[in-house]
Amino acid sequence: MFTTGFKTLLRLRVEHEYFAPGSVLAFGLEPLPPSARQLRASRLLWKRRENQWALVWEGRNGGFAGEDGPQRLRFAMSSAMPLWVNASDLPPFSANSEQLYIELDAAAGQERARAGAEHLFALERPRPMLELPPESPWRLLDLGGQELSRAPRGDGSLWMAPEEWGDGPFELWRGMELERRFLFAGQAASNRLGIMELRLPPLGKLLESPLELELRFGARQAFWRYELHGQNTDRPGLAIEDEAGIVAFAREDGPRSSRFLSQEGIGLSDHPAQRFQLVEATAQARRVLVARLAAPTPADLRPLDHRDGQWAAVRHVFL
Repeated sequence: MFTTGFKTLLRLRVEHEYFAPGSVLAFGLEPLPPSARQLRASRLLWKRRENQWALVWEGRNGGFAGEDGPQRLRFAMSSAMPLWVNASDLPPFSANSEQLYIELDAAAGQERARAGAEHLFALERPRPMLELPPESPWRLLDLGGQELSRAPRGDGSLWMAPEEWGDGPFELWRGMELERRFLFAGQAASNRLGIMELRLPPLGKLLESPLELELRFGARQAFWRYELHGQNTDRPGLAIEDEAGIVAFAREDGPRSSRFLSQEGIGLSDHPAQRFQLVEATAQARRVLVARLAAPTPADLRPLDHRDGQWAAVRHVFL
């Protein structure tokens, strides 16, 4: 008897700590063309609902189109949020020169992955060959440590044809030193963040025991700095206080403004829990000038003066 139906084999939830749980709507995860062909060949669908994606099998007559289905699928990660990188706990990078490569190996039991600096790779445009200097210590490896095929040329240099191995990622070593890590890529869309690779167990196993997976992005930690502008902003009694009494601010007076810098990093958020007030204390009384200061956004991120690798999120307050 002919039967048809749909069976969810796995769900992948994407969370970003900048957003409220379950509200990562600015993120895209689309199969790359070779993976899209694999999905169609195995009658698999990649469906999205809010911040979750599902791998769904379109069952017909109770069997799979392939023996075990695809073992490896690759997806392009993208974001409709222009300042996604600023909001994320990642080194600032340009998608034109670097991209993320994140592997989630469900076949080996990995259920969660968290994006980090170790997932950033330099981006190389495709070319007919990759030439390496003639020194013998140069080696090109995949992430599994397997050395890729190479052939000597007449001048002693080595050449490698990238079409034989796909897009990577790869590691270029000179002796025991890692020179660089990179991906090959074509003209990627401007909102592309990188590639997520999903390794799957046999689909028969997924049919028996569906998986719940998670890909998580952390929120960027930054020192919050409020700069006061206007007349008499150098008044000695001005201060910024945390209603919860947790975060302290240090004051720095400049020629045209007063600055207040948090003494610890605070995670950026589109739903901040912090409540900071601008107050003024005099001999007669304590006044609240601004009951709740606006929280910085990813657009307010700046390198922090005199602190390499640290960031400040700057908000301007006009009095």
